[in-house]
Amino acid sequence: MIVLGYSFGGNIARYLGAWSDRVQAIAVIGVPFGRAVNKEFNDYIDVFIEKYGALSQAYEEGTLNEKKRKSAIKGRIPVWVACFQAMRGWPSIDASEIKCPALLLAGAKNKSVMDWIEEDSSSLKRTRVQIEIVDGFTHQQEFSQIDKVYPIVNSFFKKELKVI
Repeated sequence: MIVLGYSFGGNIARYLGAWSDRVQAIAVIGVPFGRAVNKEFNDYIDVFIEKYGALSQAYEEGTLNEKKRKSAIKGRIPVWVACFQAMRGWPSIDASEIKCPALLLAGAKNKSVMDWIEEDSSSLKRTRVQIEIVDGFTHQQEFSQIDKVYPIVNSFFKKELKVI
């Protein structure tokens, strides 16, 4: 099995690569190794919960009118509030824990990944993690610019899985 994940899915890919013997290779796009929630993301979660926490609670309590209930669920607000809060407790995944070949792809303007790479560059040399940086890309562009990202990921999987 191969696993490809972007952002939240990249977090999931890291855990599967570290914990499952069934995974042959992973591609993690847009998130660093280490904690699932770094300071920048933690601040984002605080803002998100400040903005949507009461709506999520009212949804859970069943006190929203039909229009607001449909809007909350369409935006997946209760799911994201619960998920973001849970992620704060997820254990750290070090790159050295990955059991299979791994690709970490990030845009050069993705500060959290670039900071992590700079901080952990010496330990990365002892891992099976291949780093690919896409010049000029932000976190959002790592997903939206699939015509630039897909060939890198596809090449990695072909090489690692010896696909011709």
